[in-house]
Amino acid sequence: MDKHAGYQHRPDQSAGTGISPVRLDTDRAHGSGKMDAVPLRWGRTGSHRSYPSTDHHPFTGTLLSTLATEEMHQHGIRAVPKIMPAKSVLFFKGDSATHLYVVVSGRVKVSAPSDDGKEITFAILGPGELVGEMGVLEHTDHTATVTAMEPTEVAVFNRQDFLSLVSQSPALALKLMGLLCDRLRRANEMTEDISFLSLPVRLAKKLVALTETWGQETPHGTRIGLQLCQQELANMVGTSRESINKQLSLWHSEGLVTQDRGYLTIHRVEELALLAGSVCHPTHRARDL
Repeated sequence: MDKHAGYQHRPDQSAGTGISPVRLDTDRAHGSGKMDAVPLRWGRTGSHRSYPSTDHHPFTGTLLSTLATEEMHQHGIRAVPKIMPAKSVLFFKGDSATHLYVVVSGRVKVSAPSDDGKEITFAILGPGELVGEMGVLEHTDHTATVTAMEPTEVAVFNRQDFLSLVSQSPALALKLMGLLCDRLRRANEMTEDISFLSLPVRLAKKLVALTETWGQETPHGTRIGLQLCQQELANMVGTSRESINKQLSLWHSEGLVTQDRGYLTIHRVEELALLAGSVCHPTHRARDL
């Protein structure tokens, strides 16, 4: 299967000393919607642009907030900006992991395709989240494909610069270990859910988790602020689009959820949370996958 099929792949031009300023200007000129409003906050360092080390750094309050302080300045490490149109691919599974990325704005999907065209989604990452850290730390190829779900801005770190920073910052190394443990725990939980839980419970757990991360309170309930088609929901819980359609239709008839142009509104989150928490009940063990 052609791993590039169905995606807008733009080759990574961040290798070496940095992304070409001409390319950055071109990407910004062809942006749309949300990305057009992103302010120009790059500082110039030599022949390319980078994020300045200021209190208004986009990583403030995140795992990499230390990169915005004296440590980053002392070692001359620069994060280079990259603009991604919606549905474009940052990197494919199997690509060489030469750079680490941090989401500055927008959202990306971390997934893995199969040879028969199926896909499983591991995570949706937003501002402040690291992307590609496993391959960078192991010096191996990327283990998943990362796709922009909407116009997205990422900051690009050279692998060697990042490893040098981690080796000189015990605090950053400990935070990174915590992040990796959290992602391993989530991966283990996802494997267990697909293996042991029925579809209604798996889907309820996923929707509750999405409301916790991306939920927007409305007069009618909690709206998940992600435009997700039924196939994308299916990829998140390891089932078919038809099964998702059937379950959402049932919940819609019960007044539990509604869909509008790809956005889900949960009218009774507590009820879904009770279903998601009922995993010990034998009737909720895996049956119809």
